[in-house]
Formats: sequence, structure tokens, C-alpha cells
Amino acid sequence: MYYEAIITNLVEKYQHLHDGEIMTAHRLDASVLESVMRKPKASPKSHAEFLHMEYDQVLQILRYFGINSQDLRDLMNQQLKAFSDLFDKRLTYQQDVEQDKQWKRDVQQILGTLREERFQMTRGFYLMALLKFCSDIRYRDLFPTRQIWIQDLSAVEAKNFFRDVDYEINRQEKAFDISDLNDMINDSVQETAVKDDEEETLEDKIQNLEFQLQTTRSTLKFVQRSFDDMVANINARSAEAKEEAVNEFFIQLNSERYGRLLDSAFLVETKMELLRKEKYHFPMQVMTLPILLRNFTNFIKSNGFRPIDVVGRIFEASADDLLYIVYEGEPFLGDEKKKVQVTSPGWMKGETVISKPVVKEVVE
Repeated sequence: MYYEAIITNLVEKYQHLHDGEIMTAHRLDASVLESVMRKPKASPKSHAEFLHMEYDQVLQILRYFGINSQDLRDLMNQQLKAFSDLFDKRLTYQQDVEQDKQWKRDVQQILGTLREERFQMTRGFYLMALLKFCSDIRYRDLFPTRQIWIQDLSAVEAKNFFRDVDYEINRQEKAFDISDLNDMINDSVQETAVKDDEEETLEDKIQNLEFQLQTTRSTLKFVQRSFDDMVANINARSAEAKEEAVNEFFIQLNSERYGRLLDSAFLVETKMELLRKEKYHFPMQVMTLPILLRNFTNFIKSNGFRPIDVVGRIFEASADDLLYIVYEGEPFLGDEKKKVQVTSPGWMKGETVISKPVVKEVVE
């Protein structure tokens, strides 16, 4: 294996991620997902009996990860096999620029297939992929015993493992370049968008938010590391070149393609405040997130970035009023005016527009 040293070092890091603390909730998730991976044709009742768990608890976990039907479990198993083969090629051969880009395209195609079927399916994908990877006979020399440490990882931490592999391979093969940033954070923030569902229960909404919080925290850490690498590579450039690089970084960071991370950070902070007012107590795993979000927003402000508009503001506008705003809704007819609501504030740095505000037509 060409990148064996990278895998060895990362496994050592992730084995001690929780300093020996047993993460009970994570272990329940991992046990169910591992059981499904090993016996994809078994019924939820069979998994519950095998794991000595309550049937309702197993069903809840399967529903949360979007694999609560046989067809969905079959699809997940199929995509895990495809990812396993891709990952084997990724580790076996030295990567050039084109191979690196093709790897990212192939992975995004797998994730896209899962999202197209059901958006929750990507939540547990990387955790199942890591369990599959560490039990693969091809890597027996690397993993001679059962990997209990994986069961203490959350779904987001498992995704971080593969993202760190990608990061370390890129770092070994070439110096960090700002043009690589798009691909490096491509999948990091797509999971932060939670779909609205009128039938969603309060429990589901809380689970969705907790997953969103954990993903956002992970993404912010990764973005900070990527930003540090970027700064290290442009220190020799002129002040003007640095300014352009920083602006480009934030333009990509808040683009539609990557889930508008700046908007998402403020949105998550608002949702957390609403849950606090409802006396909801966050799990210990996400208690550090408010501080992390506050540091991130301070980091944005210290670099001179500011919102253009206010999310939620409703006003009447004609087509001419929206020339410098992204409009979502039915086309305007003549001098027609429509009631619209701001869904994304837009961002500026000095006199430079980083991203335009987005408004949506209000349908009475």
C-alpha cells in the first residue's frame, strides 16, 4: 500500500480521539450499522435480537440513518462496495492531479446517488465505510484485531477520518494551493442543510440539529486548518494578492455549491438559541460548539466581512429593485411588484461583494 504510513498515523490519532472514554450512544449507532453491513438482508427484528437491543431502538437508528427499508439497505451496501474499491485504488497508487480530481468526482457520484434516494443516507455512510475498511481482508496486516475504537466515533468523526486521509495525501504529493480548496471542502458542508418536513417529529428535528451542529463544528475546524495552509503559501505575495486570495476563499466558502457556510454558521447559532429558550439541554459532545461558532463569527468580522441584508426581512419589490439580488420565484410581468423575503443576507468586504443577498417570493 503506497500510503500505508498515512493510514497508520491517522489510526493512531483516532484510536486516542476520546482518550479511552466509552461513547455509549456512538457505540449503539455503530453496532447497528455494522450489523446491517455484515447481514444486509436481515430484518430489523433480527438485528435487534442479535444485538440484544430493543426493536424500537434499532428501528429508530435505522430511520435516522435513512436505511429503514430493505431497498435502502441494499442500495447502501452497493454504494459501500463501490466506495471500498475506490478507496483501495486511492491508497494503492501514487496520486497525480488528475487522479486526485477523478477520485473526488467518483466519491461525489456515490454520495449523490444516496442523497437522490434519501437525504439521511449519507449520515452513516462514512462510519459504515470505516467499519468495512478496517475489517477488509486486504488490510489485515494493518488491523490484526477487531477495531473497538471505531465504535466510539460519531458519524461525523468517521467522515473526518476519510477527509484527513485525502488531506494528508494531497499534502504529501503537492503543496497546498488555493485552487484545491473547492474540492477539499466539497462534502464538508453539504450535510448542514436539513430538509423541512411537516411530518417530522420534535425528536427528529433535535436529532437533525445535533447532526448539523456536529458537522458544522467539524467543518469549521477543517476550514481553519485549510485557511492556515493557504496563508502559509501566500505570505510571500503582495498585500493586494493576499487580499484577492482571502476574498476568493470566502466567495467559495459561501457559494451555493458548498452550502453557504457563512449563512449556515449564523443559522445554526440562531437555532441553538431557540432550543435554549425551550430549555433543551445539549449533549456534552456539542457543548463546545457555541464557543467555536462565536470564534468563527469573530474571525469573519475581524477580517472585515459584514452581512448586506437581514434574513427574514419581507418587503415589496419590482424586477428593477432586484438587479443586484438573487431572486427565487415566478418571473415578474411588466411593472409587477411582488412580496419577497430575504433567505440569505449576502456578504461584503469593504466595497467588494462576496455573495449577493438571496430573496424568495412570498406566496400568500
